[in-house]
Amino acid sequence: MGTVLAAEPLEGFDANENKDALGPSGLWYATWTAGEGEAYINDEGEDATLYDAQIYLLVEECRSSNKAGEDLAEWKARERASYDCGEETEETFAGQDFSVLSLESSKSGNPYSFGAAAFAIRGNYAICVELVCRDGWTGDASETLSEFLGGLHYNDGEE
Repeated sequence: MGTVLAAEPLEGFDANENKDALGPSGLWYATWTAGEGEAYINDEGEDATLYDAQIYLLVEECRSSNKAGEDLAEWKARERASYDCGEETEETFAGQDFSVLSLESSKSGNPYSFGAAAFAIRGNYAICVELVCRDGWTGDASETLSEFLGGLHYNDGEE
């Protein structure tokens, strides 16, 4: 993710997208997928590919840690609009504190049934990691997200 952080490969997941091209605007995006892709047309009529499970990593450089906090609040609100969520918990992975949400069941129009998401501020960066899963995926969303978060490495001298 630019020079901000790196993620260790997670067994069972393949690197799918890495949008470093968004880097000049301060936004980086990457995904990893598990299972075979299946064609899907979303609610906006756009072609998409669904996987048994997918990890999304979004990192945004903000002008301040306050702005990063505002972005995290918006991202959490989107999760709550798409899923019935469990209680938010605070956990530490690889020396970084995260707020973690269990995505217990999807709401109408969401092709992914469940998952887990984590949110953090590191300096002026807002970080969101989301694992979304379909009913056929047999892994444990919370454990998989924890393993992924434990494999993140930061390039800011704080680790």
